[in-house]
Amino acid sequence: MPKHFLVTSGPDRGLVFELGGPAILLIGRGRQATFRLNDPHVSRLHCQLEVTEERVVLRDAASLAGTQVNGQRVSVHVLAPGDVITLGKTQLRYQEDDLADQPTLPPDEPVPARTEAAATPHPQPAVTPPEAPRAPPLEAASGTRVDVPIVSREEAARPESPPATPRPEPRAARVGARSPDHAPTGGEAEDHVVSPPATPRPKPRAAAPTPSRPEPVAPGRLPILPAERMGELTGHVLSCYRIGPLFAKGRTGMIFRARDFKHHRDVALKILRPEFSENKDGVARFVRAMKTMLPLRHPNIVALYGAGKTGPYCWLAMEYIDGESLAQVLHRIGVAGMLDWRFTLRIAVDLARGLQFAHEHQIIHRNITPQNTLLRASDKRALLGDLMLAKALEGALAANVTRIGEVIGDIRFMSPERLAGDRNVDARSDIYSLGALIYALLTGHAPHEGETTMDTISMIYKMEPVRPKKFQMSIATPFESVVMTMLNKYPEKRYQSAEKVVADLETVAKFQNIEL
Repeated sequence: MPKHFLVTSGPDRGLVFELGGPAILLIGRGRQATFRLNDPHVSRLHCQLEVTEERVVLRDAASLAGTQVNGQRVSVHVLAPGDVITLGKTQLRYQEDDLADQPTLPPDEPVPARTEAAATPHPQPAVTPPEAPRAPPLEAASGTRVDVPIVSREEAARPESPPATPRPEPRAARVGARSPDHAPTGGEAEDHVVSPPATPRPKPRAAAPTPSRPEPVAPGRLPILPAERMGELTGHVLSCYRIGPLFAKGRTGMIFRARDFKHHRDVALKILRPEFSENKDGVARFVRAMKTMLPLRHPNIVALYGAGKTGPYCWLAMEYIDGESLAQVLHRIGVAGMLDWRFTLRIAVDLARGLQFAHEHQIIHRNITPQNTLLRASDKRALLGDLMLAKALEGALAANVTRIGEVIGDIRFMSPERLAGDRNVDARSDIYSLGALIYALLTGHAPHEGETTMDTISMIYKMEPVRPKKFQMSIATPFESVVMTMLNKYPEKRYQSAEKVVADLETVAKFQNIEL
């Protein structure tokens, strides 16, 4: 077993928490914790783990009782195998060897059953049909409706009120699952397949899983279908996935719910149009981009389980999320009003944290839109999807599906520099796009929407967006200021890092008494 914690004492005694690849993990008893403990002496967010391939760094999160390692109180500590961490009345032992080699715990205390931290299934984007100026990418959401607080037009006209303490939205712990190696099946040659490293994602468990017999695989080769008939792939097998029902389609391909019969889980399988696999250089670019994403795990980023090219199709297997894309949320609230700004603030913090993690790993998203940002139904956590996909689909691959002068994505959420054709956009372009998305949630529409594509582009270049408080007067002025700074037309005048965006949004939440 790779790096993991074994709970040796306390209410959760006997549980194992597996650590994944590069990630920031939280331990506590609060709903936001990655590893959630049932110890009342543990703070809601007690400590943080910074996991890399080389080491695991433990940081105390200003907990009330403090964090101890081997009996000594610490603020920061690089863990070594055998270290014992004490949090409240709970002790955890850090190990890097196989659990089977460890001594059996004495049965003097019952081990409570716990399913709360089990891996949560993930959705895929669903594509709302675009209007004239829009060119939405593929979405990845299951379409399960999420109950969100909507503000009517009449309520939006009420002025800002003093900070109040709203009832926090419930947040369930999000943990990962072991990432598979993908093997060819169904008679198809695997031209290119990238799969995650052997290190699993964090996964609390009470006992080792019982091996089960592999599910049957339907034989036969994948048919080569034109884009408009790709829905007929349902029932076929691609790599180790049995293709299920289609639930989203877009310009670049389609998303199916699929069954990973090798690892016995549902996934969102995005299959790109056959034209994408016709250019060898483009396919290599796609595989390289996806390989960059595979080891990354973060609570606010849709996990990528595998990707590659099988037969005539390039594909991506993603975590399946039961929920909605923010495009679907916007479509609903566009009729009733707009999203309550407090709930929008929580979504903004979630997405900004995910973006900060991506930028820290030198990944620029390039295409943050409502279509590829998801809201999970179970805990209302927001997640970024399609990282690296816009970059992977540039060049020869994009030329196969776009007309001259056209770009992949929704122009209403693109930064001025990206619309100008700058291929070397940096993190500040993502910050603009995230600001445009937050603006849309606050007001019910993008910052700039013209009657034609060229009208919209011209407005993005030349006009300042109307301040959100004009549409929803109760918005906290500091929150509005953060959004408007993100939307500055000049990159040098925007936030220079997602880290600063996160810090300012968390400050707004703190002073407005909003629990994240």
